Amino acid sequence: MFSILLCFLGAGTPLEFHVDIVGEVEVGMKPPTMPDFTYTNDVIFSAFPIAIVSFVIHIALAKLVAKQFNYQVNANQEWLALGSMHAIASFFGCFAGGSSLSRTITSANLGTKSQLSTVVVVVVLLVVAFGAAPLFTYLPKPVLSSIVVVAMKDLFVQIYFSRRLFRQSIIDFFIFTVTFTVTVLVNVNIGLAIGIVFALLTVVLRSQWAESVCMGRIPGTSDFKGMGHYRAAMEVPGIKVFRFDAPLYFANAELFLTRMHRATGLDPLMILDELKGKEKKKKKEQNSVRGPNLTVRRRCVQSHKQKMETDEKEELVQLTHIVVDCSSFPYIDLMGVEALARAYNDYKAINITVFFACCKVAVRQMFEYSGFYDQVPKTFMFVSLPDAVSRAQYEQELQVQPPIEESVNPEYPDFNDQVRCISSTGTK
Repeated sequence: MFSILLCFLGAGTPLEFHVDIVGEVEVGMKPPTMPDFTYTNDVIFSAFPIAIVSFVIHIALAKLVAKQFNYQVNANQEWLALGSMHAIASFFGCFAGGSSLSRTITSANLGTKSQLSTVVVVVVLLVVAFGAAPLFTYLPKPVLSSIVVVAMKDLFVQIYFSRRLFRQSIIDFFIFTVTFTVTVLVNVNIGLAIGIVFALLTVVLRSQWAESVCMGRIPGTSDFKGMGHYRAAMEVPGIKVFRFDAPLYFANAELFLTRMHRATGLDPLMILDELKGKEKKKKKEQNSVRGPNLTVRRRCVQSHKQKMETDEKEELVQLTHIVVDCSSFPYIDLMGVEALARAYNDYKAINITVFFACCKVAVRQMFEYSGFYDQVPKTFMFVSLPDAVSRAQYEQELQVQPPIEESVNPEYPDFNDQVRCISSTGTK
């Protein structure tokens, strides 16, 4: 009021301050009319980013104040309020509205806790619009600016919390820094778009840094914990329990398989290649032996070689079962389903059974839609890890090593007992 009085008294005199003033303020309100849709095609592409920015600012301010006064914010209710406001205001030729940074912070600093303050503000605005508007003709614009700056002082202080954010989460710090920098240097629309894209990029990067762990059973319990984090966790003999702590989708499907091979210590494709190489070598050795008359002793030596190769395979593959803990998969896409099917088929080729446990409803639905059960039987799916491990241990107990074929030359029936003796000796 004092600044208005000084500008009014100094106008047209040598004491005039030569500052920008508000000027003439229109009195009254236009009568309601139907909105004009003539320029809709020209403004539609600008309207969407404006609406997004307006809503984001509104929710951000609402959550900031809600945190201060300890109450909940319903985003759907706020969305409905903004939509209703714009729908009604469109009949009076109003500009697009939204939450005011300065007024919100000022109102919060004054201790406002209910919508009754808004009613008081509306009444004051109606009085100004219909009668007292000429009194603000000589109001200096710098005074309005100072009110805004002082009111937003607490909001600007939030920048200092970026140092604490850097110590707590470096990824969130970079999201804040990138969004803030682009917004200040360019504009709000571009800053918001860059911030959203950068945040989505960090989600993909986080999935590439996902942790994977082999789990062991806590003695005396049925709980399974990561062996790298719990000293008491003990691995079940012949069984690997593997967990991948991230959603399984196209961006990390190959990473899942790589981590699984590393955690189990077995790459099925490499083992198959090695076994195929030995099979080719074996065929070459068999082809090098010529003649129809083979002695029993030579056949026994060949059987002994087969036994040695079987032992080598058992040394390469010491596991019998792998249990994949799917509880850490909040969702999965087709590439993720394919990765699980590949893991099952690859390990099956080297006589290792893969079970899947603790699948969420969304994951099981994806299995149904994608035809996953056409490759993996439903009997290999378990509700919990203890159930899957118990089944694997039961199959271990029932597992029987196949006997070595007896190679007997019918021309030498007298040596049959000798062959059986040598074969049985080799199996011990």
